[in-house]
Amino acid sequence: MNKRLFIAVPLPDYARFELESATRTLEEPLRGSAKIVAPENWHFTLVFLDDTGERDVPKVEEALCATVAAPFHNSMELWNGADLEIVQIACVPSERNPRMIWFLGSAETSRILGAIADDLKRELKSRGIRFADDHAQFTAHITYARLREGVCPGVRLPKLKPVSFPLEELVLMESHLEAHGSRYEEIFSMEL
Repeated sequence: MNKRLFIAVPLPDYARFELESATRTLEEPLRGSAKIVAPENWHFTLVFLDDTGERDVPKVEEALCATVAAPFHNSMELWNGADLEIVQIACVPSERNPRMIWFLGSAETSRILGAIADDLKRELKSRGIRFADDHAQFTAHITYARLREGVCPGVRLPKLKPVSFPLEELVLMESHLEAHGSRYEEIFSMEL
């Protein structure tokens, strides 16, 4: 049986609480025009694996371990214990034609997580694991809401006070699609 998998960086509870507090004013104006992602599902996605066979899950776990354990990987050297930072909430792809609302990481956070994602992809590829790769420059983001097609709510987004937190772990997650939205289950985690 195949699993919908992705590798992510979870948010600590205090960062999630700060983001929730900052976006409370959006809930009512977005009602009916957007699907707001439940705060417990907020995360930075590094690699989306989509349909992965159960027999390949140990290989994905190996790739995750190898990425974190290998001191020669560019990403671990680049990260070097720096905090991650969420600095903005924005409509994407543009305010004029929004399809989603994202929390955006700082340029440095995008650089660090992009390098980790690249190392993960190399490790996955070396083990024959397929993954979604759009070859675009990595933008560190967390999906806050998905807007209904053709709906432009014209909501004024709050100015976000930067939220910083340490990068403590990388997590292999399984996505379960359910009637009320996705539910994520942790399969494996690797502490840094």
